[in-house]
Amino acid sequence: MELIILTPITYFALFAIVVIGLPHGSLDGAIASFLGFKSIKSFSKFLFLYVFISIVVILFWFYYPLISLFLFLFISIYHFGSCDAGTIKNKFNRLIMSIAHGGSVVLGVVYFHKFTSFKIFEYLSGPDVYLFIHLADYFFYLILLFVCIYFYLCLKNNHLFKKFMEIPLMLLIAYFAHPLVSFSIYFCCIHTPRHIIDVIKNLKQKNFNYKKIILTTIIFTMLSWLLGLIGYLYLLTNSGNSESILKVIFIGLAALTLPHMILVDGFYKPKTRKLN
Repeated sequence: MELIILTPITYFALFAIVVIGLPHGSLDGAIASFLGFKSIKSFSKFLFLYVFISIVVILFWFYYPLISLFLFLFISIYHFGSCDAGTIKNKFNRLIMSIAHGGSVVLGVVYFHKFTSFKIFEYLSGPDVYLFIHLADYFFYLILLFVCIYFYLCLKNNHLFKKFMEIPLMLLIAYFAHPLVSFSIYFCCIHTPRHIIDVIKNLKQKNFNYKKIILTTIIFTMLSWLLGLIGYLYLLTNSGNSESILKVIFIGLAALTLPHMILVDGFYKPKTRKLN
């Protein structure tokens, strides 16, 4: 018997994550070319490492699901926050903004809908996750401290206010909406467009071939969908529909997020900050 029955609105939210949110990661091929992986040999090395890291993440999650879940949450906080902080060059300000933005998105969802969130976490990591349910409030309060520091920075730097206002907006959505819906809204309406616009802007400066960008993005997206479908059908033989869908989407996101984050936050962002 399934713990959660996905409703039409949560199905739509998950569908949006797959169809709208996932393709933004497929721009990683274009980003790799931007960073210098242009020849067939160098791009093949990049692709091998990318796939290898993704496979390692999936295998690690299989053997250590609880550790993997927490690592995924913290990585998501860092990655989302880093994207939202943009090209802010002051390292202290960027750190505060990153933790405030990323933490509000991830932990705000958990704080306002704790038991629903932990039921989803149970699908992904097992029942032991409930041992840590009492920590959710403390982590969220810590994030609020960073939000307060961020607000103080806004008082000294008025240009930060516009970006800061995304935090109360997302917390408001997190309060009223189902966790999957609020995450989908952020992932598809804020994170994905922001990343795509940023990448296109920087690729435009290098006179990249847009047809090549579109083609590689479509190919990577279709491959991701195909592998996700295979994973779903495999899990469905031993698990319920809700569990299979959630595992494929979120473990799949984790597998793609780590190499994506290494590429974007480790190499792409530092380079573009120098350009801007």
